[in-house]
Amino acid sequence: MQPFFSIITVAYNPGEKLKKTIESVQTQSFEDYEVIVKDGGSSDGSCDFLQEILTPEEQITEEITSTVESCFRLIVCPDKGIYDAMNQGIAHARGKYLLFLNCGDYLADPEVLRQVASIIGMEEKPAIYYGDTFSRKLHTEIASPPEINAFTCYRNVPCHQACIYEKSLFLDKQYDTSLSIRADYDHFLYCYFVRKAYMKYLSFPIVSYEGDGVSEQEENQKLDHLEWQSVMRRYMSESEIRRYERYMRLTLVTLRKKMAENKFFTGIYHEIKRIVYKR
Repeated sequence: MQPFFSIITVAYNPGEKLKKTIESVQTQSFEDYEVIVKDGGSSDGSCDFLQEILTPEEQITEEITSTVESCFRLIVCPDKGIYDAMNQGIAHARGKYLLFLNCGDYLADPEVLRQVASIIGMEEKPAIYYGDTFSRKLHTEIASPPEINAFTCYRNVPCHQACIYEKSLFLDKQYDTSLSIRADYDHFLYCYFVRKAYMKYLSFPIVSYEGDGVSEQEENQKLDHLEWQSVMRRYMSESEIRRYERYMRLTLVTLRKKMAENKFFTGIYHEIKRIVYKR
């Protein structure tokens, strides 16, 4: 039987983070889900706890398609990076809706999946449901925009781990593995501009986010910016981008970014943002 959710977690030597991430799923009151752990060949023993609870048929190696009716599956095979690993997870996913939960991130509370399932409806268009994010690094809740439009796509889309995608949105296009950091951003913009996906805001936190991801690491800032610019030009005109750039400068984007990332001011900043969003 098709599960409602497929939760995809990719791993490569994550240590104890993987177990804690999976435990956050196991506490869910809503049980119509499967968990797919795509491991690139970890050598740190991080997947041992899964191997103890899975049968050999639930451990999938390359070129094998599983028909096991289990809520946990482990895929162990080489990959070319995080987005290639996610694509491999998608290929094995049986659920109607996909949620990508990174090692070190948790579902925000035990009722998250039940809350999401109660809101999801029979939309005529393929849909993305997204919510807020709790940042453990900043100790604050980060509000997502209540409406997605072209300017939102330029400025800042919702946290990837706070988005639930209808699987059909990946049939024509998966994550672009030529991008090292911004493939999830590229796919979100594809869903909005090309697939015209229905975007539904959920006014509660979906994920407890660890922070310090690949895009946030100082050594990756330049590449992150270059890929961001490249992706925008796939979906937006130069005149549109210039207009948004001018608006961001006029609204003191550099100062706002510093406030959002400062542990003393971030709570105030995000509270103001919630007021602006009329929440």
